[in-house]
Amino acid sequence: MKEFKVNDHIILRLEDKKTNIYVDGELFNQCKYVLMRKTVDELKDVLENTESVDDLEDLDHSLHYAKPEVVDIPLETRLWVHCSNMQVWAENNYDTRLLHSNLAFPLLKKLTELGDSRAKKVFKEEIAKSIERGNQKTLLFLKENEYLDFLTHEEIVCASLVPEEAEIIFELERLINRKIEYMSLKEDLPIHIDYRYPYYNAQNRHVITLDLFNCKLSKNAEIIIGLKHLKGLKHLKELFLGINNLSSIPEAIRDLKNLEMLSLWKNKIQNLPDWLGKLKSLKYLYLSYNQIEFFPKSIGNLKSLKELDLDNNKLTIIPEVIKDLKNLEMLGLSNNKIRTLPDWINELKSLKYLYLENNYIKIINDDLKKLKSAYLRVRI
Repeated sequence: MKEFKVNDHIILRLEDKKTNIYVDGELFNQCKYVLMRKTVDELKDVLENTESVDDLEDLDHSLHYAKPEVVDIPLETRLWVHCSNMQVWAENNYDTRLLHSNLAFPLLKKLTELGDSRAKKVFKEEIAKSIERGNQKTLLFLKENEYLDFLTHEEIVCASLVPEEAEIIFELERLINRKIEYMSLKEDLPIHIDYRYPYYNAQNRHVITLDLFNCKLSKNAEIIIGLKHLKGLKHLKELFLGINNLSSIPEAIRDLKNLEMLSLWKNKIQNLPDWLGKLKSLKYLYLSYNQIEFFPKSIGNLKSLKELDLDNNKLTIIPEVIKDLKNLEMLGLSNNKIRTLPDWINELKSLKYLYLENNYIKIINDDLKKLKSAYLRVRI
């Protein structure tokens, strides 16, 4: 039997053609296979452009399924590969970038539970550093295995965001009197209204998505002052303010030049500001269930707009400025008071979905029937 002592707690042993990890004399895990075959020089080039083992894309998982006797790497060589990796990890303060997450964090947790002073010191720090780096594979592992539960909400916010934007999140939390959760993974986004709660997504430690859905926002002095903090989120791409009591669109939004999606459905908005047309990156604008009667001409400047939802408002005509939205693919106009269809509707060549049910339209324009690319839902 071959064995290697990493430190006072960890020993690796070659047993029955496998490399096993022992912690304080108890079998902890098996090093199942080597993930990468590279020379020292090749590995140096890879690591110079890689922040963590989890970032590596050319890992050789084929060895996982191969029988030990058919792998062309000698057993002892495989043992020393694992020993070397483990020793480097231990000698560098248990830096979780140096081992794959599915080994580094469970092992670090075990050492912490056993009273390893160095592990106890760096365990939470390593979780926070992983959040700061923002690798999606690592975050998924931490989330699924409940490692994020070892940090407080405040620690997670500070790890995931630059200090200025973390403070904005804390200020907004004080404003709505609710926590704004960190949701880095699309699979975890709350969809059903009954279970939805405020959240933000981050990329490179900047807020890119902010959801203040159903937070009882209204147009009073405290709320308006609080929403002014939005202008500090310069990297914001998606903003959800649905089901609130806003009677106007917060002016701070005009400074969000990178905004691609703005959802304001089910508020009490009557008028749209002229500055809305300055959001040139906007692709999705959802304004259903409001009290909108008129459209500013500046909306025609939103050349990137793909979806415009105006269902359940008080429109009596289809605003002519919409004809300038040449990239529009979806137009929602259901449940308004529209009586006629303009001839120019046929000019929207990119239009695929046009929703018009529950209006006062009695005659369908012949040109409208020729829009073969559109999926029409018209209820007369």
